[in-house]
Amino acid sequence: MSGFGAGIIIGGRLFRGAGGIAGELAHVSVREDGDLCGNHGCYTTARCNGPSLADDVATAFGRAVAPDEVIALAADGDVSERRWLTDLGGRMAQPLTGFVTLLNPDLLVVDSALGPAPESVVDGLREPSNAGPPP
Repeated sequence: MSGFGAGIIIGGRLFRGAGGIAGELAHVSVREDGDLCGNHGCYTTARCNGPSLADDVATAFGRAVAPDEVIALAADGDVSERRWLTDLGGRMAQPLTGFVTLLNPDLLVVDSALGPAPESVVDGLREPSNAGPPP
């Protein structure tokens, strides 16, 4: 869980965009009041990506927690970890709504790096409250 990205397949080929970075989601804004990192409140600065995310989980547990442990706990039904992954999906929902509206894809795939625990992220993506306009 070190980043966010999308592979966009058009006509059976990976679409790279004019600058070669099509599908880069780490710097899509998810919070208007977030820290500046190219954009305000992008995934990277909204504490839902990479090391910041690991820091938040470690704070909640009172110790360092590896991403694999978070996934295993969620897969085993740990309520806190499932909620954390659901919230992650919720933060992803707003920009993905625009992506889906713009490109009308046949399929969205949640990364297999989540192993046995993708349901919580997908639940967050599906929550109706996550599809509305930003506050």
